[in-house]
Amino acid sequence: MTQREKTLSDASLPSLNICSACHVVCGQKVPPSTLKCTGFACFHKRRSQNALNSIFVFANSVLSVTGRVVSPCCLKQLMDDILFVMRTFSENHIVSELQEGTLLGAVKLGGVLPWERDADIAFLSANFSAILGLRDYFLYHGYSMLVTDPLERRSDGSVTGGTIRLQGARWPIELWGQHKLQSDAKMEQGNVPTRISLGGTAVPVPRNPGLFVRNRYGREVYKHAQHWMALGLHSSWAQYQPGYFTRCPQPGHHDCLDLHPADGNLQFSPP
Repeated sequence: MTQREKTLSDASLPSLNICSACHVVCGQKVPPSTLKCTGFACFHKRRSQNALNSIFVFANSVLSVTGRVVSPCCLKQLMDDILFVMRTFSENHIVSELQEGTLLGAVKLGGVLPWERDADIAFLSANFSAILGLRDYFLYHGYSMLVTDPLERRSDGSVTGGTIRLQGARWPIELWGQHKLQSDAKMEQGNVPTRISLGGTAVPVPRNPGLFVRNRYGREVYKHAQHWMALGLHSSWAQYQPGYFTRCPQPGHHDCLDLHPADGNLQFSPP
C-alpha cells in the first residue's frame, strides 16, 4: 500500500477504493450521477460530513501543489461543470460567453488547461436577476451561489458589472457581469453568436476567439503560462512570462508540468 493509499485508508471511508490512474477516491457500486469530483477526490453525496471533510482536506492539499498537472478525471469534472452552467443559461435565455483562461483553454486545446484552478464565464449584466432566480436550481444540482459584487447603475439607466461565484463540489465557477457581450450584439443584428468546441460541445465565445485571447494575454499566447495564483501574481491581469513551467516538487514524477514543452503546440485536424 502506498503512502497515498494509506492516508485515504486512515480516513475510515467504507467501501472506497483508489483509482490510481486518476488519483481519485471512488465508491464501488455507486451510480456515477451520485459522485462529485473534489480536485483529486470523489465523494458520495450520502456519506457522512466527517468523511467528506477528510476527502476535502486530501483533495485540496494535492491540487494546491504548484508545478503539477491536474488529474484528467478532475479536469473532466470542471469541463462538465462549465457545460452544465452554459447549458442552463442557454435554456433560460441568459446570454453568456467563455472568458479568461477558460476561453484560452478552449482556443488552444479544445478543453480545459491542465493547470486550471477555476472557470470563468461572462454574462450579460441585464441577466443578473435571472441568474439569481436559478439559485434553488443550482443548489439542487450541487452548486452554491454567492454574489461577490452587486450590479452598478450607469448614467443612462442601464446596468453593468455584478459578479457571482458558483461553487461545485470542488471547482469554483466565476461569473462576470458585463454591460455588453459580443454574442448579444450579434443576436441583436440577427446573427448567430460565435461558438467554439469545449470537449466536443459548441459553446458561445467572443467573436474571433483566437484574436480575443491574443489581445487579452499578449502575442506569446500560444506559449504556456501557469495560473496566476500558482505564479504568485496579484491577479490575472499581471504581466505573464510565458514559455516555462515552475519546478516540480517531485522531479521526474509523471504529473510534473516541467516534463512537457512550455512553448506549446496546436493539434491540427484535417478539414
